[in-house]
Amino acid sequence: CEEGTVRLVDGIIEQEGRVEVCIDSVWGSVCDEGWDKTDAHVVCRQMGHPELEPIVFLNSYFGNGQYPIIYSNMKCGGWESNIHDCQKETFLELKCPSRNVAGVLCGYDCEDGDVRLVGGTTKNEGTVEVCFDN
Repeated sequence: CEEGTVRLVDGIIEQEGRVEVCIDSVWGSVCDEGWDKTDAHVVCRQMGHPELEPIVFLNSYFGNGQYPIIYSNMKCGGWESNIHDCQKETFLELKCPSRNVAGVLCGYDCEDGDVRLVGGTTKNEGTVEVCFDN
C-alpha cells in the first residue's frame, strides 16, 4: 500500500466501513477510543467525500479486521486533509483491544424508499433510516 492511504473495509457500500490506514507499507486499523465525527470527516475528505456528513461507528461494527491497530485517541481539528496530520497516539503507545475498531459512513447516496439500519452494535439493529426526497 502507499504511505498515508486510507480505505474503508467491509461496508455494504463503497463509502462505509472499518477505517484502515497504510503506515510503513502495512495496513492498520484505527481504535475507536476518542473517535468522533470530526475525525470521521477528515477520513471522508481524504477519500473524496468532503460534502457528505459522516456517521461514526464504534465497537468494531465492520469487524475487527486482520491488521494491527495503529492509531488511537484521534484528535482531528477538522481542517486536516489527511488523517496522518491529526493529533493521535501511535501503535507503540496503544492499549486498544481489537473489538474497538473505528468505522465510518461518509454520507449515503440513496434512492427514495431505501431503508437501512445505522448506529447499532450489530448489523441487525440500530436506528431505521428511510431515504426520502433525495
